[in-house]
Amino acid sequence: MTLPFPPRRAVACKVVMIRPGQTLYRVHSARPDRGPLVLNPTAPALAPKGGRFDCLSGLPHYTYMSESYVGAIAETFCRDLELDGPPAVLNARRFESYRISVLTVTEHIPVAALFGANLTAIGANKRLVAGPPADYDITRQWSAAVLKGTPAASGLKYSSRIASLPFNYMLTGKTKLHTMQVTETHELLVGHGREWLEAVLDRFSATIED
Repeated sequence: MTLPFPPRRAVACKVVMIRPGQTLYRVHSARPDRGPLVLNPTAPALAPKGGRFDCLSGLPHYTYMSESYVGAIAETFCRDLELDGPPAVLNARRFESYRISVLTVTEHIPVAALFGANLTAIGANKRLVAGPPADYDITRQWSAAVLKGTPAASGLKYSSRIASLPFNYMLTGKTKLHTMQVTETHELLVGHGREWLEAVLDRFSATIED
């Protein structure tokens, strides 16, 4: 199965809501000016580097969040790793400049629904949300087309490639990120952050080398 290109430059998609009270997890920079409530202002890296739905040139700033810490960490650090794949050893320096925060949504956020039957309805397939980084050139064209064709959406809601997990989100600059409440922030190499990171890496047969 291959991922087709979007059928047109603007693709309308069903819109669903992230509701007030929803807990979200975000991995972000440890820099003081790039905290949990600051959108990523940098231009996307060329695929296959960067994220699955990084905004293409001309679109708003963006960020990724997840309904679970597993999704937040996996979407950031495990894009090139396979579930139950060969053992991998990751240098601790890879994680030093990041934090993971727990946030609570306080306002309704409309997002395009990229999961279940909605994928088929727009002409896509499971590779849109679960394919490897080699697909990122195409997945980013899909995100641009869906956001253009679904102007009410402030981002995308998509299923995790780890089937048992809750949903992930890519949120654009239309989201009032500053209205969210930050309840926790952890370094990734100590305490809860380290526990969460090691639990996720274990799913990918990966370990940390200090």
